[in-house]
Amino acid sequence: MLLNQLVAIWDAMRVPANNPARVSDNLRSKLPVLIRETDFPGRLDDMKDLFLSGNVNACDASNHYTDLSGQLPNPVVALGLPLQPMCINFDQFKRDREARYVLTQSQFTKRSSMGWQGFCDIYQRQQHHTHMNQPASRTPDAELSQFRVKGEIPVPALINGLTCAAVPLLVFFAWRSSGHGDPLTSRLLLAFATLLATNAIVFLSLGNKTLQRRAFITLIIALFTYLAIQAVEDGSAIIWLFAYPPIIFYISEARVSILACVGGWLAVLFLFSPLGDVVFDSPYSTSFRLSMIIVLAFEMATCYILDQSRRRSKLGLIRLAAEFEYAAKHDALTSLANRREALEQLETECQRYLRNGRRFSVLLMDIDLFKNVNDTYGHQAGDDMIVLVARTVTGQSRKVDTIARWGGEEFLVLLPETALAEAAATAERIRCAVASQAIDCAGKRVAATISIGAACIQGSESIDRLLQRADEALYQAKTLGRNRVCQATEALHQP
Repeated sequence: MLLNQLVAIWDAMRVPANNPARVSDNLRSKLPVLIRETDFPGRLDDMKDLFLSGNVNACDASNHYTDLSGQLPNPVVALGLPLQPMCINFDQFKRDREARYVLTQSQFTKRSSMGWQGFCDIYQRQQHHTHMNQPASRTPDAELSQFRVKGEIPVPALINGLTCAAVPLLVFFAWRSSGHGDPLTSRLLLAFATLLATNAIVFLSLGNKTLQRRAFITLIIALFTYLAIQAVEDGSAIIWLFAYPPIIFYISEARVSILACVGGWLAVLFLFSPLGDVVFDSPYSTSFRLSMIIVLAFEMATCYILDQSRRRSKLGLIRLAAEFEYAAKHDALTSLANRREALEQLETECQRYLRNGRRFSVLLMDIDLFKNVNDTYGHQAGDDMIVLVARTVTGQSRKVDTIARWGGEEFLVLLPETALAEAAATAERIRCAVASQAIDCAGKRVAATISIGAACIQGSESIDRLLQRADEALYQAKTLGRNRVCQATEALHQP
């Protein structure tokens, strides 16, 4: 199987760049998958894992795109794909944020820590953040919990703050222990202070949040264990254990926090048990032990309830914000991007074009005789036709394209890195697909047709001018009889 995939990819790579011959359908699913860094907002660590695994080769993909699953690629995309392997490391990838690379499935072995399927899952979850073409999916709570709401203290900042408070306290109690003739406790408290300070310095140097959190938890567990067993400060230091539950619940996940607190409570129970007396010879009185066990359990349960309330409130706010953001950027009827989001995507693509010169095109389309459908069959039929056209346009477009409901019965498609000829071919494919569809109105089949105007960015023209030329091409298509594609004339040279 792997050999067949490699042979198929090699055959595709040997086709010259100027050869318009299409790759056959049985080879198309073997083609590499184009991934852009902008498709991974906030997920550069995942890309780093892939590149550093040594199991992924990076290739220059020119202007070619294909569907992630390889099942529904753009026909004009499945061309020769003149790919050449290239050496690329994560640092270079991170610097060139507009770079385009190909990850080949057959080169992605099971040795990777993430796996190909995991990589595909991450890509599909992140895709809607950039292109806004698919309805919002329910994000797992574990991922949402990583976001921070306004006013919430970041975990690294909290750990650093606790460290700044703990170090001088440990130094103070080390000085007291030294004055009480306990040099061992004094040295150990100073050692804990040094390790906590070192952990903070390492975090400031490396920025590794996971390492900082795990090291901090390990140190405070060791510190509290020593304070409880050795009965420091005449046994009163064990009271510091009450600071453990709120800290651990705040800086750790709920499951980890529960296990850590239950483990800590069982350790205290063992320390105060008759067997603990035999092993550690604890000086605590019976009444203190009973109170300590009950109060500590009560505090842990209370911290758990409050933490769950905090987490649920936080997730509710984040989910509500995500729903509002989605509603603000999408059309309610079709779930496509709305006009405002389309304009933002156009501005982003225009800025990319001005930086690297990679041209893009837009398709402006309008449903033919839509008013007649509304007047004859009612507004529900009109809505059904809009949804039908939206679904058809989406099915005929690439994942990297932005499809938007421009207004009423008008739609706009943004085609990144696409010349006018390719855009016209895409428009013609969309037109034919829509023309083959129809809606059912009281048993009567009502066909749908669209007229499309295609325009490609030229020189330094503005987005408004580009849209104006696309609109003029659309008007021309309407004038010539509808159900056709017209290309916009080139813009005048602008200095």
